[in-house]
Amino acid sequence: MIPGYANLREFSRDYTHLLQRECGSAWQSYFQRGHWRMIFPFPRSHQRGTATELVAAVQEHRPQVVHVLRFPSLAINHALLIYGAEKTSGETRFLAYDPNNADAPAVLTFNEAERRFTLPANHYFPEGGPVSVYTVFSGLLY
Repeated sequence: MIPGYANLREFSRDYTHLLQRECGSAWQSYFQRGHWRMIFPFPRSHQRGTATELVAAVQEHRPQVVHVLRFPSLAINHALLIYGAEKTSGETRFLAYDPNNADAPAVLTFNEAERRFTLPANHYFPEGGPVSVYTVFSGLLY
């Protein structure tokens, strides 16, 4: 709750520059405490395990915050809140809350055969494509 505002989106509209200044630059986001994991490779077996864990969490009604990235490329460094999963033959479509676009769910897709996540193009990730994914806050060190 924000006194005088219906929601965070209204407050953000009126105080955009203040919030951007306080959040820091895109570069500063790479130095957050939990981001140390992104410097290590994410093998396809890890990505398959992450997808399996996300499906289980969603089935247990436990939304998960994930970090999506392409390190060492700086093309994307973003967090999503996974709250749904739709399995089909060959892929799982994860429904996510994207703080950069709260009007509609983001869709993070896991391809079973390739053991790879993909994120469609959007305003902050214009090329879209493959991303590495890991769960944030899933253990003592991360």
